[in-house]
Amino acid sequence: MQTKAATNRARSVADMPRRRSRGRPGTASLAVRYAEALYRPVPPVGFDADGYPDEDAAPMENWPHDETCAYLKMVVKGRFRDDPRVCVAGNLGLFFERGNRGALIVPDMMVAFDVDPNNRRRSYKVWEEGKVPDIAVEVLSPTTVRKDIEAKPDLYRALGVREHWIIDLFDLKPPPPITGWRLTAGGYEAIRPGPSGGLMSDVLGLELVMAESVFRLRDPATGELLPYYDELVQAKGEAEQAKLEAEQATQAAEQATQAAEQATQAAEQAKRDAEARAAAAEAELEALRSRPARRQA
Repeated sequence: MQTKAATNRARSVADMPRRRSRGRPGTASLAVRYAEALYRPVPPVGFDADGYPDEDAAPMENWPHDETCAYLKMVVKGRFRDDPRVCVAGNLGLFFERGNRGALIVPDMMVAFDVDPNNRRRSYKVWEEGKVPDIAVEVLSPTTVRKDIEAKPDLYRALGVREHWIIDLFDLKPPPPITGWRLTAGGYEAIRPGPSGGLMSDVLGLELVMAESVFRLRDPATGELLPYYDELVQAKGEAEQAKLEAEQATQAAEQATQAAEQATQAAEQAKRDAEARAAAAEAELEALRSRPARRQA
């Protein structure tokens, strides 16, 4: 990834200030208290007009991690597609202390309700959005597992994120593979499996489940396991093929019906012709009968 402008190229990640809060003297900011949870951009780093990093050269994640994150975003965006005031984002920088460019975390997926639908955001700044995200999801990978398990949950709790979820695809932590917390007056409370075995997200209105060792979101109203993109493509292809076959069958049936109607019409015409010939023959015979007999010489 490339940096924004020449003036910003000289800025390094190490130059980002680690500030203290503007509250009581000596009170450490959340960025200081939860420093282990912060994201450190990988140079070269790009910055926005206010000097906050908004892109870096972080290496790509592994395929299962990337697929799961893409699935989460696709399904959740689809669920709230009719609500423009919902921000669904993945790997978007979340800044939570104004003026502190190092107060940065990057959830694998986050959702925020009632935010500006016209904000073409390159990062999520809490003081501009007016709120913290409502949900943050982390999909564990070998390179970030310690931070995701030991540091981030406490920071998300301190920020007031309503729900926090961890998805483990590689057995990097003790079972279960899906763990979630819901914010209460006393802090984070573990979300327990429901009668169906899934863990209910009140924020998303969906259940998080493992189905045949594959992470899924499930609609509790219908019990439907919501599909991955390739499954949607396959289902669409099968539906289009079924539609084509149905159209072909309908066309064949219509042609058969038309042929049957034509055959019926032909049979009726043949019957009428036969009746007409029979009537003509009968008339001719009757005429012959009515002629006077010739006298013999």
